[in-house]
Amino acid sequence: MRIGNFANSMMRRLILAFLVAASGFGAAAQIETETVVFTDVYRPFILPEAEPAGEGTRMVGLILENMKQPYQIRYIDFAYALYAVETTPGTATFPWRKVAEREDKFHFSDTLIETETRVYYNRQTFATPPKRSDLSALNIGRVEAYAYTEGVEALFEEAASRPDTIKTYPGEVEAIRALLAGEIEILPLPSTVMEATTATNFPNQVDLLDTVEGISPLFSLHMIAPRTAAGKDFIDAFNESYRSLVAAGVLTGPISGTEAMETGFGETAELVVSEGFPVIVGRRGLGGEDQFFAIPQGTRVLVLEWSETILRPSKTDRIYRSMVDETQVLILNGPHVGKELFVKNMHISVLE
Repeated sequence: MRIGNFANSMMRRLILAFLVAASGFGAAAQIETETVVFTDVYRPFILPEAEPAGEGTRMVGLILENMKQPYQIRYIDFAYALYAVETTPGTATFPWRKVAEREDKFHFSDTLIETETRVYYNRQTFATPPKRSDLSALNIGRVEAYAYTEGVEALFEEAASRPDTIKTYPGEVEAIRALLAGEIEILPLPSTVMEATTATNFPNQVDLLDTVEGISPLFSLHMIAPRTAAGKDFIDAFNESYRSLVAAGVLTGPISGTEAMETGFGETAELVVSEGFPVIVGRRGLGGEDQFFAIPQGTRVLVLEWSETILRPSKTDRIYRSMVDETQVLILNGPHVGKELFVKNMHISVLE
């Protein structure tokens, strides 16, 4: 069972809390109390409930099943999950990074997931890639409830003297949207999470994002339970179950990523040559002076604003001029990625 009613089960679990504390969660105790395991979407490891289970959810489900103990996996905001596990008996949550302030409050399982954090920037914002030495002067975004590795936390410490430059977002989608919109200039995120989230939520703008060189610290993610005797018993039983499944070949140990589920949306197009116009020309106006770029055929673009001759109806069918009028596009790949240019409509082939 992946979800239940937390409010309705709260009283029952509180009544059983005494038994939990007295006897523990261990398999040997054979206590039939239900453990509520909180999580939230964390692509690609944990996918929304409406989608097939991610590899992280599948792994945890197998470990819990092997413990022979009733449980339910409940999707809820990560920040609340951490609060609930700290204050409510019979609960646990995953996946979380091990940091000192959390070790004082929670017991941690063996490593479930291994990944790395990278610092991302929008290629549309920077003419040349930013360097590590440049980052302390930039607007930086962070995701609420995230605990970052030391190298990344140093960026936030450097920006602390300018608190207005640190912007916090409730989730990865909101933070990435802010990076694409130019609200922030850099965004540290686990690479697997960034790749899966952009592929699912911003597939047309994936190529606009790149990473700052020299920053890619590895970190691990875990199941956590309250730092109580019962919480320790649960984590001990969880680890025992996990290790037995690895020994049996059911699991292979920590996972490092899964293929992102790609779902395309938005109005994208491919640029093609046209008869009589063998070169695709992109125009950009800067301060009253136009610049022109030769664009390779097959370049993908996001249509920003169609030309009026495309959008408005005509009183006659002699509308050939519309093909040489220009539409504003955002270049998504190739040598001009990130540029906003005007191209003739004849060169735009809309993709399905």
